[in-house]
Amino acid sequence: MVDGIPMTSLARTYLDLGQTLSYSRLQKVIEEADRTDRLDIRAVQEVIERYTGHRGCRPLRRIVSDYLWTPDSNEGIERDFQLLLADFGLPTPQVNVVVQGFVVDCWWPASRFVVELDSQGWHKTWEAHERDRKRDAVLLRAGIGSLRITHRRIHKERAEVAEDVRAGLRLPPVPPGSP
Repeated sequence: MVDGIPMTSLARTYLDLGQTLSYSRLQKVIEEADRTDRLDIRAVQEVIERYTGHRGCRPLRRIVSDYLWTPDSNEGIERDFQLLLADFGLPTPQVNVVVQGFVVDCWWPASRFVVELDSQGWHKTWEAHERDRKRDAVLLRAGIGSLRITHRRIHKERAEVAEDVRAGLRLPPVPPGSP
């Protein structure tokens, strides 16, 4: 309700548009919603589940299937890392949470493992390097493993990064030749 007037949620509006717009036009609407931070994947998925017989479900589901809901993660390197985890079937971490007094990028509490995503913008000064090394030492003293991963590695060394994360989570390595 807005000023006493019933309003349709954006997710429900996308569903309704799915039955009237062409697929390519709906795709552009969803892309624009994503660009302007008006796309809530979780809400869209809930609407699709709630209205399973609706004619807009099929095209909307097809479009949003390419999106990965990454709760509390920021765009850029954090989202790219979440997509890498999904691609390699690795568990989703808690993101941007406090561990040992520091906000860490990714945290798997059961494995006591942290991944820090080092973008050049946030980690290019000596002060940032020193702060990062201190954080690593505090985590080490607390028995928490940590791994630093750069944007370059996420995009150029995907399989190796996935194996590094698997090792940090104490998961068995993927046998050579496996998908």
